[in-house]
This record gives sequence, C-alpha cells and structure tokens, in this order.
Amino acid sequence: MKKIYLTITRSLIVPLMLIGMVLFFNACEKDEAIIEEAINQVEERFVVKNGVVHFTSIESFQKTIQEIKDFGSYDLAEWEKSKGIEFSMRKFQDELVETDDNSTPSDWLIPDQKFATVVNKDGFFAIGDEMHYITKSKEYIYKTDEDVDILNIESGKNENITVFNIVDGLSSKNWSDKIYYFTHWEFNTPESHKHESFRVIAYGWSKSWAAYCSNGLGLKAEFREKKWNGSLYWRSARFDYVEVCGTARYYINGTLYGQYNCDSGTNTSNEDCYIGQYVGIIHTDWIYGSFSFRIYNGNPTHQFNESWF
Repeated sequence: MKKIYLTITRSLIVPLMLIGMVLFFNACEKDEAIIEEAINQVEERFVVKNGVVHFTSIESFQKTIQEIKDFGSYDLAEWEKSKGIEFSMRKFQDELVETDDNSTPSDWLIPDQKFATVVNKDGFFAIGDEMHYITKSKEYIYKTDEDVDILNIESGKNENITVFNIVDGLSSKNWSDKIYYFTHWEFNTPESHKHESFRVIAYGWSKSWAAYCSNGLGLKAEFREKKWNGSLYWRSARFDYVEVCGTARYYINGTLYGQYNCDSGTNTSNEDCYIGQYVGIIHTDWIYGSFSFRIYNGNPTHQFNESWF
C-alpha cells in the first residue's frame, strides 16, 4: 500500500504544481486588476451623465481646470471630444456669433473659456453630490438627488436650493469689448474674397462663481461671410498665430495681488489668458492687455494694447 501511495503522490506532483501556478497567477492577475481599478478610480476626476459633467470632488474640479488652463480653443475642443463632453458652454458661446450677429464675448455667460469647457450649454455642472446651475447673475446649488423643477428654480421658493450671487468684480463695472476691424486688403486675401472683412475682439473679465473665481483677457477672430441669400454675417475665423499678455491689480478674498501672464497659440479662433484664479471672491482694479496676432501665414503681425479699469 505504501508503494501505491508513493506512486500516486509522485504522479500528482507535476499536476499539483501546475494547478498551484495557475492559482498563483490568477491571484496575481486579480490583484493587478484591483490595483488598476483603484488607480482608474483615483484618476477619474469626473464622469459625464446626461450631458452634465459630474466632478468627484472640489479637488477634482480644481485639478481639471489646472490641467486645461493652457489649452487654446482647438485643444479644448479636442479635449472635450476625448472626454465625451458634447455640449459645452464654450462651444455654444463660440458658435453663438453665427446665430446672433450682434453677439460678442461680453454677452457670454462664462467668459473664462476653461471653466466654460466643463459647464454644459444650459449652465449645469456638478461637484460631489451638488448640482450647480449658472445664470447671468446667479448660481443655484442643490443636491443631485433633489427633485428640482428647473422651470421654477429661479423663483426662490425652494428652501433646498442655495443661491450664490455671481460677482462681476471690476471696479469700473465696464467690461465692454474692444473691437478692431480690418479689410481683406490688410490681410492680402484673394480678390474673390473682397466681400470679406475681418474683426478681432479683445475682451476681459473678472468673475466669482460659487466654487471658482478668475480674471483675465482674450482675443477672438471673426470674418464676414455671405449667406446663401447674399446677406452677410460674422463667423469664427482662425489666427495663424496669436499672443495675449496681461497685467492686473486685483484682490482675492481681500488679499492684494499684482500679476503678469502671457499665453499664445496657433490655428485657433480664440485665445485667452488667465491672470488670477482661485476659490473665493475676486475684485479687479484694472487689467492692461497687449495683443499680437497674424491671420495668415506670411502676413504681417498686428499689435495693439488695451485696458479695462
């Protein structure tokens, strides 16, 4: 009997070793899968649900804004596509000029293009378990599981909704756009495009929302084009090259700052430049901007300065 026992044991050694190895590697693969899932959960700062960006936390929101703060309009559009953001406020505002011929950046709900990238075209985004709804002058905050009638959200009758007054923090309260017009001769466009004219719009902002505040300035390019019926309208053009630089004196939560920043881009229709950004209330005494741009490669670079105070 002992011989038979030993014979069976020896015959099982290799299979048992193989089974053990399989179990060991399966366990390792499961551990790796768990680790990878944990890493993905850490890296996943937000998800998109029903067209609304839901950030996991205020830290995730802040890190995302930092990640995209140097992107131009083309980069922002590509980033939105990669993240499944289809209907951003940024895209809506950029295309607004093609449906409203009188629209300029001063009409935008969110002039900060990076913030506008993570807010949908209707003004919604979420942080943690709170939904944020942005209008021209107010931001409404309520729990994501709260049954809220959007049509009556601005009535002020729902005690479960927190209302934040958006601060347009420039001392002069004057954020009027600075518009410069150019003919096709100045850009050496073909004779067949002689009906086209161009304009560049310099704009600035200083705004405080509930979870974020910023100031800065930007430059947008547009050209005049014919519709099918022969009428003319403005639509977005592209800079071959653009540089936006700015200096500002401002306060965030009562602390005085003086700061300079400069951003540039190529093949973009709109370039903006942060100067200050944080969480809290921002008040800006003045912003001074320097702008350089070129519409077509090989054409002269145009430069001008503007200020808001």
